[in-house]
Amino acid sequence: MAHASPLARAFVVAATLALATQPALAGLCAAPDPGLELAEADLERLEDLDRSRTRAMAAAAAGGAEADRAVMGELYAEGVAPVDASLLEGEYDCRTIKMGGLTPIVVYQWFRCRVTPEAQAFTITKITGSQNFTGTLFASGDGYLYRGAGNYADEEARYYGQDAERDQVGCLAARSEGERHFVLELPRPRFESFHDAIELRPR
Repeated sequence: MAHASPLARAFVVAATLALATQPALAGLCAAPDPGLELAEADLERLEDLDRSRTRAMAAAAAGGAEADRAVMGELYAEGVAPVDASLLEGEYDCRTIKMGGLTPIVVYQWFRCRVTPEAQAFTITKITGSQNFTGTLFASGDGYLYRGAGNYADEEARYYGQDAERDQVGCLAARSEGERHFVLELPRPRFESFHDAIELRPR
């Protein structure tokens, strides 16, 4: 395993300090509405979100490509911020950053995601790539609680509750207040990594 260079460590330290001075991401997504059905294991994952990310960032700092660590550091450079609902709808470029687990850190290429309004919530879908997802974003505190499920490109879309192994939960926050640039955090994924961050920027 490669050792982190001083520059890579600096990115991680800067990101960690930025997050420490901002509202905790889990704090942005308040306790789920009692009417929102979530498995007990998924409630625990949500409660563990900030610790999940901290553990994953430590793993990322220990190895992997320096360019990938720089992406992680830049993503969190300004901490996280509340989401402006009026900015959510639209087409996005999105990429997944997997931290810890099978490898210290992997940053995938950009694919396409879409956010559409649905009654009192939003639907979010990753529509290109080999691993996709479909889910719902529910207003929760100053962020948006995510409940969804993953699927492979050769499968039909899956939905939360169909298969616990594919279920996902997380929290969506803005990179900075009033910005149409978001990060969707998925704590303790079932496979491959300790923590996933999905960066979304407008197309």
